[in-house]
Order: sequence, then structure tokens, then C-alpha cells
Amino acid sequence: MQWKDLRRMLNRVTAVLLSAAGAAALMGCAGLPPDMGAQLSGASLQSYAEAAEALRELGIGGLSDDCIGELEETEKQNASISGSDRALMLLYMVGCGTYDPETWAWTPGENGVYCFDMEVFAVDTMYTDFLRGISAIGCGELEFTDIREDTGAVDWETGTGERTVSFCWNGETYTLRAKSMDDWFDPQAAKQLSSIIRKSGAEKRLYFTNSGQICYAFYGDPDWAKAFSKTTGIPLHDGLF
Repeated sequence: MQWKDLRRMLNRVTAVLLSAAGAAALMGCAGLPPDMGAQLSGASLQSYAEAAEALRELGIGGLSDDCIGELEETEKQNASISGSDRALMLLYMVGCGTYDPETWAWTPGENGVYCFDMEVFAVDTMYTDFLRGISAIGCGELEFTDIREDTGAVDWETGTGERTVSFCWNGETYTLRAKSMDDWFDPQAAKQLSSIIRKSGAEKRLYFTNSGQICYAFYGDPDWAKAFSKTTGIPLHDGLF
């Protein structure tokens, strides 16, 4: 791993976690539909502690007092953060997984939310890591195995072409197809996986939201999704964008 790549990743994470202004910008890019604004305000989440408690009731784990305290200190520098902004920041902190400090190998979290930057750090395993992240929030219901990512049709010089990632789930083999766009994630891969899970007949579904280029994925039933959006002010969809 080259230092410039490591520095780029650290800069991204720092910008999201430590910049209160960045938090406001994230939600500003989310683009709530006009007819949902009144219903999905997140106005009751007046502090990070309140936002964390609401998220815990929705099944989101990993929200430690240290995490909440760090963000409360950050908010003192910017009084314009909304309840939805607070929820997004907390979700990112518990949903982005962890990196080994020596090898920088990534391990997804199991806190009920998976977050990732669409400008992906580990380009060669982009969709493998996506499937690992989704699997981690499935509570044992999304056990994707034998994941194989094929980048043979990618032109690494131009960042174009196509790649596929196949996996086994519930005794069946599936394949996601994605356009290669240099180090950017193709949103159609999320849409394809969401469709696969929905067509399986499972009661729960994948739900996504995005704020700028940061994406958040959840796994729950429709009633849970409605409760989440009503509580946090964050709209959910079955795919990105």
C-alpha cells in the first residue's frame, strides 16, 4: 500500500468524523423529496445522546459513550447541525468497520448499518468488500459465501470496462455486474443485490440512503424502514440514487 493511498483514506475518514461542517454538508446533499420534509425532519433529536438512544431503539449497536462525547464536543463548534445530521454521523462511526493498524485489512462492523465511501479505497476488492459489509448486517440471514470478483475485463490504465462478482447464498449462485469507473462504486450493484434479496421472498429487505458520496445500507422489514425514517428524518430506498 502506497503512502499516498493511505493518506487519502485517512483524510476521508477524518473529514467525515471530525468536521461538523462536513456533517451538515452530508445531509444537505441527501435531497429529501419536498413532500417528505415535514414527516422526516429528525427534529426531536436535539443532541447526539438523543440521536444515539433513538438509533439504539431501532437496533443500531456500537454507540458508545465515548463516541457520543466526541461528537458532542465537535458540535460545540457548529450550532447548525440538525437531528438528521447527528444520526448520520453516529451511523457512520459505527458502520464504517475497522482497519488493522498494521496490515490495514478491513473488517466490517456488525452494528446494523454498513457505511462506505463511493470513492472506494480498496479498488481491486470493491464489490467483494461491499458483499462482506452487507453480509455483516444480515444477522446471519445474508451469509454470502464463495465470493469471487473478476476484474479481467477492467482496463486499469483508463479505469473503464466491466467487472463481475459472484457469490453463493441459500444454495444458489448469483452474479453482480458493474461498470468500472476508476475508483468509484457503481450504484447499480447495490440495486442488483437489493433485487436479488427481494425476489428471494425474504421478509426483510436491503435499504439504502446516501449523503453526498457516503452511502449507508440497512437490512430490515418495511415497518422497520418506516420507523427509521420517521424517527431520524432520513429517507430510505431499495437502491442508491
